Amino acid sequence: MRNKVLEIIKRRLKLDDESLDDLIMDYIEQAEWKIRNYCNLKVVPEGLLFTWASIAIDLFKINHPNEEVVQSLTDDSFNSFTVGKFSATKNSGQNQGTTNSSDNLLTSYTSELNAFRRLKTI
Repeated sequence: MRNKVLEIIKRRLKLDDESLDDLIMDYIEQAEWKIRNYCNLKVVPEGLLFTWASIAIDLFKINHPNEEVVQSLTDDSFNSFTVGKFSATKNSGQNQGTTNSSDNLLTSYTSELNAFRRLKTI
């Protein structure tokens, strides 16, 4: 199933070459470990395939923010916009104490993961 996750990630990131495959596979394995531990499962079920891919992409984005493919996903080409009387300006500061880390990553996916979560028996 890891190869299926790799295919999904490559489609989502629009990667044609295989230059990042080994690096992405590391994050696929890390995401698998996180899912299996959180859900208390021996194998990640097929129903979590796309969630698994999303978690792996998030891990990749957190750990490699300067990769060209990551920068293209988080395009910072605009600083402000106005619609009618409403206007918004993007915060231009670098690294404003972001809490986005691989440690608390699963909190974004609890609704999907809880459907597969099992009680741990001792």
